[in-house]
Amino acid sequence: MAATLVSAALFAVMGLWVKEAAAHLASPEIVFCRSLVPALLLLPYLWRARQGVRANGWLLLLRGALGGAAMMCYFWSIARIRYADANLLCNLSPLFTAFLAAGLLHEPLSRRVRYALPLALVGVYLIVRPAGASVFDIAGYGIGLLAGVLSGASCVAVRKLTQAVGPEVVVGAFSWVTVVMAAPVALSNWQWPGWTDTALLLGVALSATGAQLFMTVGYRELPAALAGTVGLVQVPMAAVLALSLLHEGIGLPQIVGMAVVLGAVGSLTAEGLPPLDVPAATAAQ
Repeated sequence: MAATLVSAALFAVMGLWVKEAAAHLASPEIVFCRSLVPALLLLPYLWRARQGVRANGWLLLLRGALGGAAMMCYFWSIARIRYADANLLCNLSPLFTAFLAAGLLHEPLSRRVRYALPLALVGVYLIVRPAGASVFDIAGYGIGLLAGVLSGASCVAVRKLTQAVGPEVVVGAFSWVTVVMAAPVALSNWQWPGWTDTALLLGVALSATGAQLFMTVGYRELPAALAGTVGLVQVPMAAVLALSLLHEGIGLPQIVGMAVVLGAVGSLTAEGLPPLDVPAATAAQ
């Protein structure tokens, strides 16, 4: 549970820095730089675990493609609409994670998760709502919603992978796939960042690397639906950062929403950590 909460905090900080960098740099360039740093840092882990990489290559590639596409959509959405709104849409992913995990991984949904997930989503809606027709960017919100769908599918692949390989391998492979996906667009329109933007890009990369590692550990410890629901605490964190640093307004509905989300997450904490059910065929690899 703790790993998922730390991951949520790091993701919230990462999104804030993405929003700042997007004021001067194109989204594909930010995606490329965000992925290149962890790709290089985690390359030794990929080399040492090359047998596991080969054995799970197709799933690592699928996770990387889904996660990379989700990241591109998320960063593009952050550049177009309010950060808190984009964060909300991407964090609708537990809804899709729970559905896909139940269908593909045969993970049962406990009664508490069934209640907590819709309750948390209600709180999320109260926190961030479309600001109105004058600022409503239909493309930005649509791409943000697509980021949530792709992220949910990616998390199911993460859950499956963590039963076979370490988190460093999952994050490293994901980073390299994303680098390859983003490189053509990023390099064709490359703009050299100044010192401030360079610091922002480094912050994005390092916070994202830590967030991904903690998230992967979280999905090893928890069922996908439970980990995804706990990860929703990122939304009130992002709303607070947006209010204090980006001066995005907050009202009573947002405050109530934060309380609802944190209450739902707290109810899951009381449930305790369920055991990890590793299929025999996967454990044997």
